Amino acid sequence: MTLLVAAVEGNNVWMVADTAITGGSVDLRDREHQLKVIPSRDGRALFGFAGEPVNGARLIEQAASMPAGQDAVNFLLRSHRENPSVDFAYAYVDHTVPHLIRISEGEALEMPTLHLGLPDAFGHFQRIRHDAGVNPVPDAVSIFFTGSRATEPVPNGLNTAITSMLRLFAERSERDVGGWPVAYHLTAEGAFLCGYVYSVSDPILTRLVRVQSFRTAPQRLAVLAFLSQSLDEATVQWCIGISNRAAAYFGG
Repeated sequence: MTLLVAAVEGNNVWMVADTAITGGSVDLRDREHQLKVIPSRDGRALFGFAGEPVNGARLIEQAASMPAGQDAVNFLLRSHRENPSVDFAYAYVDHTVPHLIRISEGEALEMPTLHLGLPDAFGHFQRIRHDAGVNPVPDAVSIFFTGSRATEPVPNGLNTAITSMLRLFAERSERDVGGWPVAYHLTAEGAFLCGYVYSVSDPILTRLVRVQSFRTAPQRLAVLAFLSQSLDEATVQWCIGISNRAAAYFGG
């Protein structure tokens, strides 16, 4: 199944979707992946789909060769009516004005935000997105940043959508969406793939920082052994070395 989310933000449009193909007899270990969001050949539009993957991928590839605008909308609407198991999202910029269109349930509607795919997965995604200020691992250190070749920055809404989707994949026990979020944003310059880095430390890192209050290596070893009883001696000694170097660097 699929989760695709898109929105108009200022003069830009962004779109992000998972890559996993699930459902039917596909075992989790044999899961395949498919791009569900692609740019047009001329770089002036974005296409996405949810539903049956073979026809969905084939049809957006065909539409991607068309000029941005109403002809592409008509093609997608006709394709959807002929293949009702596939829904489409379409975005383009017309004279600096962004457009986002949802092709589903037999009609094409322009809207400021949209989603395609599993309603339950979208509801889970929304809960994560609205609780973005709540740190799921409060004792961990996390780093996230995005970038693209556009002169305009990646929209804040897209940043939030990517991190929320990554959390969704980790939290969702049904494993009905997954893979990696593939994200694009569309500006008057064209369509740009958004690269990103997301790193989360082990929560023990903050505990190692607190160990700095113990001045000697034996004291630190005793505390680390207590905090990390599952670590072998070599790992504990490595932690102590890091702790000592950090203390020397910060004057501890």
